[in-house]
Amino acid sequence: MIVMTPIAVLGLAFLLGETLADPGGWRAVGLISLWLVPTVAVCGLAWRLPDLATRVLVGIVGLLLVLLVWSAAAADRMLDLERSAGPVRATAVFATALPLTLLGWQRPREAGALLVLLGILSILVIVAGGPAGLRSLGVLALPLVLTGGLFLLSSRRSPAA
Repeated sequence: MIVMTPIAVLGLAFLLGETLADPGGWRAVGLISLWLVPTVAVCGLAWRLPDLATRVLVGIVGLLLVLLVWSAAAADRMLDLERSAGPVRATAVFATALPLTLLGWQRPREAGALLVLLGILSILVIVAGGPAGLRSLGVLALPLVLTGGLFLLSSRRSPAA
């Protein structure tokens, strides 16, 4: 949680600020709502109903993995999309990492495994896509792996006797 908190605060500030600056107006509000409303809903689910949230997040991560693999295979098309629509991959990974981090509070093993998987695949996409993908997705990859690894380590500790 300590690793991801500053990433979350800075990421939110950056994504909100950039979207409000370009394109701005009601279009920006709509674009922000597209990822922020579901993220907040899944965060609430992760906090209140961690068993259900685990299943939902496994599905979301599965869909995101398909997107990341496709984006690595069609790197040029993905870069064209991101030039016109913004950092789609990074926003999707960021929006998924927030509820996964909250889930880690109650289900560290599951959240840790999903965060590590997401971080490693992000790194592989960066390598496959070249330096153009490094900018936005690269900022998230290492904190995801680090946070996931810490959650996995914490899940292995033995309970106090």
